[in-house]
Amino acid sequence: MFSPVESAIGALLIQCATTSYIWHSGKVIGFSSLINGIFDPNVENVSIVSGIIMASLFVAYKIPDFSPIYQPVASVDLLEHQVDTSFPLYVVVSGLLVGAGTKFGCGCTSGHFLAGVSRLRLRSIIATAVFVIVGIVTVKIAGNGAVCYTETSNGEIVPTNCYVYDENFSIFQNNKMALLSVVFGGICTSYILIPILAKVLVTNGGAANQKTSSVTNSWFLKYLTGVNAGFLFGLGLFISGMVNPTKTIGFLSILTPSRFDPSLMLIAIFAILPNIVIWKKSIPQTKSELQVKKPLLTENYSLNFSNTVDLKFLFGNVLFGVGWGLYGVCPGPGLIGALGFNQWDGVYWLMSFLAGSWLAKKLN
Repeated sequence: MFSPVESAIGALLIQCATTSYIWHSGKVIGFSSLINGIFDPNVENVSIVSGIIMASLFVAYKIPDFSPIYQPVASVDLLEHQVDTSFPLYVVVSGLLVGAGTKFGCGCTSGHFLAGVSRLRLRSIIATAVFVIVGIVTVKIAGNGAVCYTETSNGEIVPTNCYVYDENFSIFQNNKMALLSVVFGGICTSYILIPILAKVLVTNGGAANQKTSSVTNSWFLKYLTGVNAGFLFGLGLFISGMVNPTKTIGFLSILTPSRFDPSLMLIAIFAILPNIVIWKKSIPQTKSELQVKKPLLTENYSLNFSNTVDLKFLFGNVLFGVGWGLYGVCPGPGLIGALGFNQWDGVYWLMSFLAGSWLAKKLN
């Protein structure tokens, strides 16, 4: 179902998360790197994952309408409510390809699409174009996605459009207060509360020549920043529908109009466009600006400025696009699925992702 209001709200939450995190920690949120760092935990990884777990619990208990529906998107018949219950080989293949693709292609949807395009990096724009186009072609060739039918007045069953527009905004109306509260809260924590705490705690700790206190305050704020970013980013993924494979497959079904769902286009409008404007003024755009613009909680920004586009890079993003198109899952939603919302399929995907990343690292 085309859900512009919910998708816009989810995008705004993602925008708050990504901007707050880069302002304070000096880094972008890259879920492929986050997952690959699972065996070498640090304050950034642990805090963001903690926030994502909190977001998952919030959705489950407060806004269950946004709990993802995981179905074998390669074999779904909504008329008969039948699905293929055999071992999901395509889930494993998807994880392997996405994992390898992120290594060769130097990032994923969060790193290239959300952060890289927000920074107007040429190679992130190229990467995004490659894996989106390849994902669209993969969905078309595989023929996956929902198949919907309707019954005519004379009893005939005919195919129909799966992604109709909800004119009554029923899901939004049912969850209006919760959704508006998290948006207001996300704006306050990201743009008011954490910046004030950063200036008060870190500055005062240093001014009083209390090095230990300053370090402790900085660690606490880094953790708070990560939890806030993980919580808002996780909620944004849930509310926008990005954690739902059928929603993503619907977005990639642009070549099959009856299955096309444009909802995720609003991520670009309400997350990336504001970031482009905000980051242009506040985030270093060149290496020389690293000496001028500083994050609040670290000494320098940790950003990649390379625009190298070679065959390996393009090949990696092609692999990513194929894997994304097969199952409709990228690293962020894949991590959420493995944390409990998708039971074994999520675990299969995540383990395959790690295997694909490891193999690509060996071959790199």
